[in-house]
Amino acid sequence: MQLLAAPFSTYSVRYFSECGPSAALSQQLAIVGEEFSKNNNVLDVAIGFTELVVSYNNIPPHRGRMPINLPTINSQNDGAQHIISVNYNGEDLNAIANHCHVSTTEAITLHSGSEYTVAMIGFKPHFPYLHGLNTKLHLARRASPRQKVKAGAVAIAAGHAGIYPSDTPGGWHIVGYCDPALCKALKAGDKVTFQDKGCQDKNSNGGN
Repeated sequence: MQLLAAPFSTYSVRYFSECGPSAALSQQLAIVGEEFSKNNNVLDVAIGFTELVVSYNNIPPHRGRMPINLPTINSQNDGAQHIISVNYNGEDLNAIANHCHVSTTEAITLHSGSEYTVAMIGFKPHFPYLHGLNTKLHLARRASPRQKVKAGAVAIAAGHAGIYPSDTPGGWHIVGYCDPALCKALKAGDKVTFQDKGCQDKNSNGGN
């Protein structure tokens, strides 16, 4: 698999895949982005779902559709693993369950039962777009975005999961809350799993 190069601006280049987004592609883009960052002529690397934009100090070396081979993914270049505890008490949990025709317990199990890959970081600093949401929980953004979503909100929309790292307006469906400081450690290509804090508390109390 290859990335193609095309001019993005005078001093930046867009390197893109013609394949759709996937967990493997997110990991590959993260590795390529890290390699670009080592170049002294590179100012910034922004990673998207299927592309990355590299900004240079000077005229970029790749102005045409020059292919870049993507690395093979194996256990040695997997991203970091993160386990995040979630209080599944989100304002939209019941509505999500009703829309997806499952119980709230099933919705929690579906959300916490997947392994996610950080596809990219945006729209706010440290906001992770997580690829790997169970298809049973796929639903569109809220028709009416909230004026304020609290920091730490764990949410889903448009086939992705995410975590709000700070208070901000937002249109995703909130399933629960976690420690927002954990977002700062996440990078594109990393792996994330969510654990139900309620179940952890029960286990620590011997099930009582």
